[in-house]
Amino acid sequence: MNTSGSSRTDPTQGSFAANATQGEQETPPIPPPVVEQQPQSSFTSMPMQPPATPSIGNANYTELLSTISELQLDLQRTVSLAQKLKAENAGVRKNYEEIKTSLVRTRQRYGDTRSALLEQIETSTAKEAQIENVIAKWRQQLDSRTRELEALQAKLAPQDLDLLRIKLQEELETAHASRLSAVDAEVDKWRQ
Repeated sequence: MNTSGSSRTDPTQGSFAANATQGEQETPPIPPPVVEQQPQSSFTSMPMQPPATPSIGNANYTELLSTISELQLDLQRTVSLAQKLKAENAGVRKNYEEIKTSLVRTRQRYGDTRSALLEQIETSTAKEAQIENVIAKWRQQLDSRTRELEALQAKLAPQDLDLLRIKLQEELETAHASRLSAVDAEVDKWRQ
């Protein structure tokens, strides 16, 4: 039988490995069998000797004991590994739950932020539409007032020119008339 521990041909190895992976409690090591003494016969006072085992049986017994010891060590290692993996699994589960909770919170914040952004976009779009409407209304009013002003200027421009001509003519006539009257007064003064 191979004693390396890694590749055994013992059919009991599979059941020990399967039991260890299923998380069974560690079994106490099996003590080597104790050879019991046979009860003394009432007829003789000599104790009975156990039957002598042939050397082939002794070798098998020793080999079985070493195999059992190796299997117990393998079982202990497997149980230790299983406990270590359980502890790591618990840590991984804890991390998973924390990350899952964080992801849920992040998704909630994302949803809230997205909703707020969509509201802002809708509000902004509505305000822009209102502003465009006000600008269009003001443009119409400006165009209307501009046309009204141009029409008034067209009406008032000839009258203003005529008034300006009349005023200028009156001023010139008044100035000329005052000079004429001054000259006439001087001429009258010299005539007398």
